[in-house]
Amino acid sequence: MPEAPPQDAAKVVWQENGRRMQAWTTFDEIAVFRGRVRDKVDSEIFRQQMRGTAPKRDILTMTPFVSMLRTQKLDASRFASRRGMDTLVRRTPEAPPRPVSPVFYTTGRRDAAAGMALTGEVVTTFAQQPTPAQLEDIERRFNVSLTRSVTPRSYIFEAETPWLSLQAANALNRSGLVAEASPHWLKLKARRLTNDPLSPQQWHLSNTGQLGGTPGADGNVLPVWEGFTGNASNVVAIVDGAVEIGHEDLQANVRPGLSYDFVADEADPTDASDDPHGTACAGIAAARGFNGLGVVGAAPETGLAGLRLLGAETDFNEFQAFSRNSTAISVYSNSWGPDDDGMRLEGPGPLALEAIQSATAHGRDGKGCVIVWAGGNGRQDLDNSNYDGYANLRQVIAVAASTDRGEQAPYSEPGANILLNAPSDGGIADITTTDQTGQPGYSFSEYTSLFGGTSAAAPLVSGVAALMLEANPQLSWRDVRWILAETARQNDPSHADWTLNGAGMHVNHAYGFGTVDAKAAVDTSAGWPGLGPERTVMAETRPGALIPDNSETGASSTLRIDDDFVVEHVDIWFSAADHPRWGDLEITLTSPAGTTSVLSQLHPSGGTYFYDNWRFGSVRQLGERSAGAWTLTARDRRSGQTGTFEHWKLEIHGHDAPGGPGRVDITPALMLLLQD
Repeated sequence: MPEAPPQDAAKVVWQENGRRMQAWTTFDEIAVFRGRVRDKVDSEIFRQQMRGTAPKRDILTMTPFVSMLRTQKLDASRFASRRGMDTLVRRTPEAPPRPVSPVFYTTGRRDAAAGMALTGEVVTTFAQQPTPAQLEDIERRFNVSLTRSVTPRSYIFEAETPWLSLQAANALNRSGLVAEASPHWLKLKARRLTNDPLSPQQWHLSNTGQLGGTPGADGNVLPVWEGFTGNASNVVAIVDGAVEIGHEDLQANVRPGLSYDFVADEADPTDASDDPHGTACAGIAAARGFNGLGVVGAAPETGLAGLRLLGAETDFNEFQAFSRNSTAISVYSNSWGPDDDGMRLEGPGPLALEAIQSATAHGRDGKGCVIVWAGGNGRQDLDNSNYDGYANLRQVIAVAASTDRGEQAPYSEPGANILLNAPSDGGIADITTTDQTGQPGYSFSEYTSLFGGTSAAAPLVSGVAALMLEANPQLSWRDVRWILAETARQNDPSHADWTLNGAGMHVNHAYGFGTVDAKAAVDTSAGWPGLGPERTVMAETRPGALIPDNSETGASSTLRIDDDFVVEHVDIWFSAADHPRWGDLEITLTSPAGTTSVLSQLHPSGGTYFYDNWRFGSVRQLGERSAGAWTLTARDRRSGQTGTFEHWKLEIHGHDAPGGPGRVDITPALMLLLQD
């Protein structure tokens, strides 16, 4: 039974959705609105408004727009006029007066996270579209002002004070002039916390410093669950080794008939003899939440499938992994690829490449499946994510790893193809997730706190992508990529590689556009208008130029593009097949806006590989314009061997929207000023 309100509480009633509602207040807590949505509120000015205006107050709850304060018991008349409100909050020349409301509760328990406040507005619905004369009559008779039309039959009026909006709503209902009027409440929602016992250890979802890391160095996932937790129709497929789909914390999300074992050629991808890697990845993306068991995934109620591929990675099996049930799978999470030793150039075969391209072109009813790929763990061997022909595909989202301090994980590979990073191990704490049941895996229980690598970063982003698709099922795979980059949070801002690209976006070879921010990505997704149709332009040339041995100058070649559109991704094919040591070469691409992409760096390399029409990928020009001069430079950084800059091809993908969503073009000169 709900607790009874205090005996001295005042009860208020109103109508909402045809129901009689009630709440109570004791007038000893007030809500002070700091500003409307999108207003910039100066925190120091607000603090000045709070000082010395009444006996000492305690701030209970603060959001960007409202502060809840405990004060002495007040009289209701103090809220009934602007003059009365001015005595509660000091007016300053620098800021407008702030609306003030009593704090209300719907149960007998005071809960600062569930308080309600009157905004001062009245939400009004008419039986049919009103005439301007009817709206003016309501303004005059009820002392309210029309502020906006929401739909042809729904309008919002504003009363002189928040308290009077309650009276105006009730008077409007009694008048019979409207179908319904109700006060427009601000209702603070409690964070949707889980009852999963290991969730406090999952700092990658919400880092409060609980395990010694830096507060805020996380994926900002928990706030999303107030509105979105994933749904069964958005299935995340874990393409990996064995995935224990019967695990107690996974089985509730597993969609029947969508999993498969390409190693054993059977429907169940569970294999007790395989390592627990796939099961751990599955828990990060989509462990069932709010069930009182173990851990919680980033998308705790989304659909889940396991595709056991590792151990039988033929081109045909990879083709099957990305084509089987692709109409029912929304997100593919991949935490695998060529060996991260920096000694090889390897990518998908023709069948696998066709399946990946088809999944993005035709999956999800033509909107395209979202494909997420671990960026690679070979940094300490000087590996680069662009030497991985899977992770540098334009159809995939390449993810790097950051630590619980928001810094580059020691193993996480850089690359011009890295779109963003996500929290993983390498700092103080590792990742807590699901483990194999009934036998040793990473630990001796069904859960582990010893997982990590970019293998952990990729499924976290995959879970976030599922939440984005829940918020807006119409997003294309290109929309998801763009939004993730647009909303990524700049981490480790002192890192030397940060730069502004020609569209004014911070970008870094180690971090991409920043750390995944689930809340920002989902919020942006909900109202996203969609990118324009994809545009592509291609140009190529054969310089045939000798690359000077161990030279700073190198050999350069420029291609001029006349087509002008907004860039999303750039592919670069490069050939210097007669150079016997491909690891000697540093290769960079410079865009018309002056953004440099480091595609290859000096490192030890295997003698069996060559730059023979190797494809690099770059996302660093996101939001820039395609038109202008693009320059590719090849520098030999170690003496002893030489070769020829034989051929290169440039392929730019983007859309026609002028300037890109929310972006403006920045000239190279202005970009330098901004960086300074």
